[in-house]
Amino acid sequence: ERRPSSGAIGGDDASDHGPLRFLHFGYGAGTLVRLLAHRVTDSHHVAVELDQGVVDATMELKPDLPNVSVVVQDALEYVEQYYHSDANLLDDSQQQRFHCICIDVFDEKNLVPEQFYSEPFLQTLRDHVLTPNGILVQNFHSGGRKRGAVIQAASENLRRTFRDVASVPSIGSRENAGNLLVMASKVPITEDGDGNISLERNALRAQIGFGFRFDMVARVQNMRRKESSNC
Repeated sequence: ERRPSSGAIGGDDASDHGPLRFLHFGYGAGTLVRLLAHRVTDSHHVAVELDQGVVDATMELKPDLPNVSVVVQDALEYVEQYYHSDANLLDDSQQQRFHCICIDVFDEKNLVPEQFYSEPFLQTLRDHVLTPNGILVQNFHSGGRKRGAVIQAASENLRRTFRDVASVPSIGSRENAGNLLVMASKVPITEDGDGNISLERNALRAQIGFGFRFDMVARVQNMRRKESSNC
């Protein structure tokens, strides 16, 4: 089974060398963390989860993985502690940066809390937590007026903060219910340096490299068709 090395994501910057580093805000059942930790063997994952009970329940059901570290802490406090606190101010070369940040955090109404898509928070992730070629992936529940308003506000903040932003519905999502994954980066993710569409190419690389068994390219193309029809 082919799996990509750390060079598959990241580019030429020195901070992108070595194992791929993933930062997860929200651990839940650990499904995404464990999937990526298993598929991307040359990787390390830090998962920040607020609820100790959630972590305990998950650990009882599933064995721990050697390349996954779980931190029981509020994600906002985690960022404040390691990237803002005067007691922990580090030179950029000393800070632990991540190639990918996955945000999967919801409140009691199944809405993403505003703090997790505010411009100051996103700017901190962009400038101090992500590697120069890193990518932010944020999960939103879709369907309904309130969820739509959250997605719109978050998307606007992401576009003001990052160079390139793209979104794709998760498998099984419908117009009135589902999940929307929004990706953002300081480097182009929808076009390559020559202005050619690269999202399909990257989807194919990921599908082959990670061994996923669903058609990622078709989903990206379906996303583009929907975007074109809404224009």
